[in-house]
Amino acid sequence: MATLATLTVIGILWLVYRYNLIMTTFREGMTVIGKILDLETIKSTSSKGGRRYSYYGKFAYTVQGELYEIRMRIADNPHLMGLSKGGNIELVLHEEKPKTIFIKMLYLP
Repeated sequence: MATLATLTVIGILWLVYRYNLIMTTFREGMTVIGKILDLETIKSTSSKGGRRYSYYGKFAYTVQGELYEIRMRIADNPHLMGLSKGGNIELVLHEEKPKTIFIKMLYLP
């Protein structure tokens, strides 16, 4: 029972940290236009025959003249979101932490 309580506290702390990170990044951060280098779909099958899909994107963007490339998980099918390889995407980030990015269209309508 103590383990469950500990995990709950850790989960709540992580949720608060993540919420604050997203809010401060959108409030104080900047928007950059990135390039979609690659989109990847990974399919995994469970022992019961169920399928699960995970989506990843590789993006390139420039901050203060320095080029960054990052691979990150995407919440939904990128093709349904209108993303395509070679296209542009708006990313939100802090200049001080250019490797922590958020896809603008996922958080703002």
